[in-house]
Amino acid sequence: MVIYMGYSKQRESILQAVLASGLHPTADDVYVSLKPRDPNLSLGTVYRNLNYLESIGKIKKISLADHPDRFDGSLHEHQHMMCSGCGKVVDVDARFPGGAPHIQPPKGWIPEGYSLLFYGKCACCADQSDLRTP
Repeated sequence: MVIYMGYSKQRESILQAVLASGLHPTADDVYVSLKPRDPNLSLGTVYRNLNYLESIGKIKKISLADHPDRFDGSLHEHQHMMCSGCGKVVDVDARFPGGAPHIQPPKGWIPEGYSLLFYGKCACCADQSDLRTP
């Protein structure tokens, strides 16, 4: 159940921070970027508003095992890749022959979507690991 929250300047600035970032920021990233301009902003407000914006379809939440959630302002269908070295998350264009992956859901379940995360090393981390190789 989504509870409607009226317009607020802080919510708008949080949304704009995610949309302008392009880096899939965490709640902490958004908070740090906005705090200098809004000294009254709390981390709790950022979390609440990010989750609300995700619940009404303005942004996407990227849930990562053992890492903080990231937020994405790009709503078109796409996947993500996370660097196993530094944790950076980027968009990737993953193509599936014939459309979305086919699954057979358990009896009584109705699929609503899917999320697929690829792992790898970004160019910077790959270069650093090349330096450590004898």
